[in-house]
Amino acid sequence: MVTCFVVYCRGIKTLLVSIVFSVFYMNTCWAARPMNTDDANIVDHKSCQVESWYKKNQNNSQFWSIPGCNFGNDIEWSLGGVHQTAGPSDAANFWLGQVKKRWVPVQDGQWGLSSTMGTLRSTNTRNASTQDNYINIPFTQSLVNNRFIHINVGGVHHVVQGTTQATWGLGLEFPLSSQLILISESFGEKNTPSKYQVGLRFWIVPQRLQVDTTYGNAWQDTQQDRWLTIGLRVLTAPFLP
Repeated sequence: MVTCFVVYCRGIKTLLVSIVFSVFYMNTCWAARPMNTDDANIVDHKSCQVESWYKKNQNNSQFWSIPGCNFGNDIEWSLGGVHQTAGPSDAANFWLGQVKKRWVPVQDGQWGLSSTMGTLRSTNTRNASTQDNYINIPFTQSLVNNRFIHINVGGVHHVVQGTTQATWGLGLEFPLSSQLILISESFGEKNTPSKYQVGLRFWIVPQRLQVDTTYGNAWQDTQQDRWLTIGLRVLTAPFLP
């Protein structure tokens, strides 16, 4: 992967090296999903993808890996997990299952619509467990020059706490070149502080291999809420029966 990076990404080598250094040596980071605001598209028909990323904050670090496939009927099935460490004797594992149905494909200059249902469960070294069930409606408006606006409206049910809260997200994609994309978003859950996130995505191999990095924080700008991520996304050509 390092060889490919040197060949394809020499122009942003300094940027990514500095980000890698920051991830492993900063003590004021927080972890969040690379783009909480979902888009209305799904992986190509009969194809799969693997999204993985490393996150760190002041209190813990996480490694996510979520494979997803489209077997047909414009439905993407995802099943993955997270390993979180918060100290030498405090670790947790999360398991995520999700189904995403695309109702209206995103096309140039038009809008697209999907719906998502999923669950996130966890256990830790103290045998405590959590479960969150969620639904989400991603809406995407395609603008000129491959620019996109993403709007999410949904809800999450925290099973252990017995509460249900509304969720929302607003995201933007702005290409800086044919391979480099600027991303930003604001998102939140009712009765919790809203957050924002900005970052870059870079196609090492167009439509096949992508790296990304993001920085985020709560709007209150507290050190404890800061996070930084580095991610890798791999997409396959159609191969499923």
